[in-house]
Amino acid sequence: MLLGTIRNRVANRRNNAVANASDSDSDSEYTQPLSGETTPDTSSTQDCASSAATTGALEELWAIGADPGDSGLLDGEEDSSSYSDHPEGGLCSTTVATPPGSPTFATRPNGGEPTLRAESTSMLALDRAYRKLSFDSSSDSEPSRQRSHRRAAAHFSSVPPSPTSGGAPGLAGITDTGSLPRSLAESRSDSLSLDDVLGRSDLRTALRVFAGTEFAEENVFFLEELALLKRFPEWRLVQEILNDYIRSESPLALNIEHRTRERIIEAATALTPEIIKAMPKNQPITLFDPAAREVRSLIETNILPKFKHALSRVNIAPTLSVVPPNARRVVIVGGGILGAFCARLLDAMPRFHVTLVDTKEYFELTPSITTVMANPSLVENHRFLHTSYVRNGRVVIGYATEVCHRQVRADGQSIPYDYLVIATGATYNSQIRGNNVTTSYRTKKLNADFRSLEQSRSVLIIGGGSVGVELAAEFAERFPTKHIMLVSSSPFLLRRLPKKAHRLVAPYLESLGVELILGERVVNLDTTGRRMETDTGRIIECDKFYLATGQVPQTRFLKAHFSNLLDTTGFIRTRPTLQVFGFDHIFTGGDVANLKVEKLAFAAASHGVSIARNICRIEKGRAPLVIGTKGTAASPGKPIAQVVSLGQSSGLFAMRGSYIAIGMRYLNLKKNFERDMMLMIQGRAPISALLGKVPSVLPAATKPMEKRPRF
Repeated sequence: MLLGTIRNRVANRRNNAVANASDSDSDSEYTQPLSGETTPDTSSTQDCASSAATTGALEELWAIGADPGDSGLLDGEEDSSSYSDHPEGGLCSTTVATPPGSPTFATRPNGGEPTLRAESTSMLALDRAYRKLSFDSSSDSEPSRQRSHRRAAAHFSSVPPSPTSGGAPGLAGITDTGSLPRSLAESRSDSLSLDDVLGRSDLRTALRVFAGTEFAEENVFFLEELALLKRFPEWRLVQEILNDYIRSESPLALNIEHRTRERIIEAATALTPEIIKAMPKNQPITLFDPAAREVRSLIETNILPKFKHALSRVNIAPTLSVVPPNARRVVIVGGGILGAFCARLLDAMPRFHVTLVDTKEYFELTPSITTVMANPSLVENHRFLHTSYVRNGRVVIGYATEVCHRQVRADGQSIPYDYLVIATGATYNSQIRGNNVTTSYRTKKLNADFRSLEQSRSVLIIGGGSVGVELAAEFAERFPTKHIMLVSSSPFLLRRLPKKAHRLVAPYLESLGVELILGERVVNLDTTGRRMETDTGRIIECDKFYLATGQVPQTRFLKAHFSNLLDTTGFIRTRPTLQVFGFDHIFTGGDVANLKVEKLAFAAASHGVSIARNICRIEKGRAPLVIGTKGTAASPGKPIAQVVSLGQSSGLFAMRGSYIAIGMRYLNLKKNFERDMMLMIQGRAPISALLGKVPSVLPAATKPMEKRPRF
């Protein structure tokens, strides 16, 4: 009787919510917050007030704060000066319910996620892993929690136990299929080997968190990187593993024997990109095998026994993610600006179940990363967890390995989709843009790079676009006694902006002590990375260099089944509606698309809004819109208005064809825009109309998805 009453109340509340939701045929911008979108709390009132003070200016300067995308390269070169999406993601499981027999949980007073009553450091580590895999985010948004509970209740009350699954009944009638055990204790943890743990995403995530409490998380990261290298034997990955784990000054240096370290470093000098490309397809790279043997021995001896002991006492096993009945499954691969804006809009609608796939657990605002590299203490101001805006779906951490017609595969598992958004972007040939799994990992790498920068007497920056200019200004201002050099193949800095920008920026950088080497291309780099030669024969020596040019599209996971989607340079062939050629239910945009538009943070954000709107239009049986029409934001081929930061004292503002100036107020405009963008993604501020009309909120679907019309 009581259970029936509760179900009726939940159903009534859900029906009222659906009745109040807008399912209008119009695409007008809604005025009420999206479900799950919180209004700014009192602690952020001052920020919002100061943000409102700059709204008028931002209405005119629609791309302020976005990267000008100008690397100063000659025709035919790739420009790395774009800020949008991060490399592709993969798979990690999530949880939505506590299985029978689990330890007791206590609800936090503020209504946050449940916490496990642990009795030791080991138990606390496993508790962290449980909450890391949890379906329920720690958001304080009351509307978000209410809708999550409504969805869960509706699903549990409508799904009876399956008589054919053969599994044991789970919570609220959900049957355990056996794909993921209800309790890790049932996995016979005493017999688990290291390969068993590494082979399952839920156990691997738990081991990674547990190893962090033992100050040994770098060992798990290292083995995960080796597994990735086995799938993708690339020179870039070899260098990343070498610099991150093997060298003694590495941020996550492994505790291996000195002779092992020296042998690997010596052997790496003979391994060239040409040798790797010439290797047979199935031949693995064995360079790091000696280190892998020592690391595995260390884990099996010191970490795995403690982990298995804690595992037998705590249930952290996720169940299969709950997808509400008739919900449209949207998988977004890539957690950069495009992916974040698209996920933030669709996740708040009862019609959709969003799965965000990314290589890292956090969103990082790339337009401000040059500031963070010069001052790592500011990193927390420019990032937040994906779960702060994906509140009703799930976040999956890992690398995608391939995409099929209806599913994304990663780590041997599959994520089915009705709509797919490829937001993987393009990456630099350097560590300017990070793909480190955890925030602690990223912080360690930033701090290690900064310590290396502090110890360097001379620093070279390759690339004369906005990224190169911003790095040069930040470093020269922070370290006035260092010899900072900037080399560019173009005779002009910020080549995609009017030439007056060069005439203002060049003397400003030189006044900071930056040596400009313009009109020369770096053609040769020795193995130490300290001696370079340009095409004019000039020899440049430095202690440290940064490569701020050369974009590589993150599309390798598409080559197995969807190679026909790629152009000759590896970018995705994209229609003006942001649909991939040949598919109406697959979308892309930002850096990874081959559209002839400026690759800016603003473009990536507007593409995310436009994709969300076009998915909603398809759901309503309407044709998707071409970007730049009917309220969608246009993506110009060249920047209209932009700001390039010049350290922490000034900024360059350029409006095409009308005005260019340098001043502190323009730097403040850029900072305000970046802050507003982060607030918009987190749902703490409405999405600006400058990014295009946002879609109307769609209520939960009442029937399964039918065959869509082709557009």
